[in-house]
Amino acid sequence: MHRVPGSTKTTDELIGLLDSREERVQAAIALCERGDPKAAGPVIATVSKLSRAEAVRVLGLSVKFGDAAKQPLTDAEIEACRAE
Repeated sequence: MHRVPGSTKTTDELIGLLDSREERVQAAIALCERGDPKAAGPVIATVSKLSRAEAVRVLGLSVKFGDAAKQPLTDAEIEACRAE
C-alpha cells in the first residue's frame, strides 16, 4: 500500500486520490485526520469501496469531521437500505 503523506498534499489533492484503488485508504485516513468539513462527503462516499476492516477504520475516524459528517452518513445509510 502506498503512503499518502497528508501533510504534503492539499485537501483537494487527497480527495482526488480517493478514486485511486492503491491510495484511497491512506487518503481517506489523512482527510479524516484533518477534519476538513468539505472532505466529509467524499470520504464517506468512498467507504462503500473499502473492505470491511478498512471501512470500520475510516468510519471510526470520520468523527473528526464533526457535524459535517451527519448528512453524508445519513445519505449513506439511506442508500444502503435501498440496496437491500
